[in-house]
Amino acid sequence: MTGYFDGSESLCTISSLDERLSCLSSLQDTMGKAIANVQSAISGIDSISLLIEATKNTADAVEASEDGTIRATYAIQIDELKYQIDTCVRNSGTPGSNLLSGDTLVLVLNESSASRVTVAGCMATSTGLGIATAATALDSAAAALRRYSARLLANLQSITARRDFTAQMVRMLTIGSDRLTQVSRNEEGANMVLLQAREVRATNVSSVAAQDGRALFALF
Repeated sequence: MTGYFDGSESLCTISSLDERLSCLSSLQDTMGKAIANVQSAISGIDSISLLIEATKNTADAVEASEDGTIRATYAIQIDELKYQIDTCVRNSGTPGSNLLSGDTLVLVLNESSASRVTVAGCMATSTGLGIATAATALDSAAAALRRYSARLLANLQSITARRDFTAQMVRMLTIGSDRLTQVSRNEEGANMVLLQAREVRATNVSSVAAQDGRALFALF
């Protein structure tokens, strides 16, 4: 055997791949959390829209009645619906971020941080939406939520596509790193066999030399 495998280049490549893999895995995890955040906001909007519709129906009932007691009862129901809207907003976020409370989400999409997406928040509370008993105000609130929901859906599609692409890259880099690790281990094994062969050959040469020496002395 005359060759010797130098595994330093493979080790450097493995280290580089592992660093990139760690970065992309972190980005993938962050994108997954952002997707959950946006999905939670969209679900919250769906529930709030139903509550606004219920508020509008109740407000119409108030306008249609001239009975003070009935109107007062409906007014209490409207206040309860507003409370439910605000509760829905509070429950529509993820730890540290709530788009329906006005938080803005800035998400990094690549390793260099050059590609980003910003998801603007919306004040979807009863106060933020201007919920009132007037039908026009309720219609405006419902329309504002529909527009915001459409923007969130567009953001969701963009982030999901990027997350899926990043997940594919993570899988490819994992395969590449595993294969290089195996190659490195094979090289280490080959080096070990080569070293052992050299040691055996050196031992054999020493043994032969010793035997020749003894044979030479035996002639005198």
